[in-house]
Amino acid sequence: MKHLLFANVKRGTALLLAILFAATAALTGCSSDSYDEPSSGAISNVAIEGHATNVVIEPATLKGWMDAGLINAPNSFDGRVVILDVTEEALYYSKGHIPGAQLWNMSENYQNRVEGPALSAEMVLDGPSMDKMLQKHGIDERTTIVITSSFNETHKVLRAYAQFRYWGFPKERLKVLNGFNGVWPVDQLTVEVPVVAPSTYSVRQLGTLRSDLRTSLSEMIVAVRSGSHQPIDFRGTAPPFSTPGVFSDVAGDYVVFEGLVVGGKTYDWKKFNVDYAAGKAASGVGSAGFQFKSAADIAADLALAGIDNSKPIITSCRSGNIASAAFF
Repeated sequence: MKHLLFANVKRGTALLLAILFAATAALTGCSSDSYDEPSSGAISNVAIEGHATNVVIEPATLKGWMDAGLINAPNSFDGRVVILDVTEEALYYSKGHIPGAQLWNMSENYQNRVEGPALSAEMVLDGPSMDKMLQKHGIDERTTIVITSSFNETHKVLRAYAQFRYWGFPKERLKVLNGFNGVWPVDQLTVEVPVVAPSTYSVRQLGTLRSDLRTSLSEMIVAVRSGSHQPIDFRGTAPPFSTPGVFSDVAGDYVVFEGLVVGGKTYDWKKFNVDYAAGKAASGVGSAGFQFKSAADIAADLALAGIDNSKPIITSCRSGNIASAAFF
């Protein structure tokens, strides 16, 4: 049974360096009928020149891609860029967003489904659902994806990053705007919704399903018993917890087993960001928000928290959103 735990399988400082660096990967093509066994056969999919490693980008980089005409560019073999505003339409997107940005609705960022003995809420998207999202936003094998948001809290936004990584999108094709829409000039935001031609792209064409980035319940038990991994609950609250459940329409829905797994640690996910509290409290479109801390600052903070970074880290929370921000 797959469980909503995202595992970083790289050792050492990989969790830290994921913010600044990315491993080189290649997309693959030729369609397959299976989402679990994607097709093989390499196709050219190089990153935009000069941007193969940095995952976090600054506004000037995105502005440069705008000026080069790469945003939602049709048939651009020199590279095309799709900006995804991961947010809610009525509360945020409709009030102003970066020009050319498309709405990646938070409510479509996960689904309830059965991967074990019972229905689980807020699971990662299955293959057909992910394909529907890709095609709606015109994403294909030439696309560099920039994730941003009109919403300052990183945990629900970076769930999209985890989804793309899980389905095999290489890091050099995934970018996150540092500070989201809060760093974009207010007078340069728009309410205009871009018209984008849909694609026919499928995650089956990637050929690199990263099922190793999710930890099943049985794998978690083995990891805890063997001490091979470092589990971290990134909600940041010391037990005992009292966590509401994820089925909001069910009265008395609470997480059944509260507490921290043996050998686990707690760490507040907000510590990955600078000035998170100010960003959350700020009101209005384009208000100043947060920025990500440097890898060096995060490394020092993790060390102070007594986290063993020599082991692969399993990130966990209640439903996978906060765990996704920590995974990023």
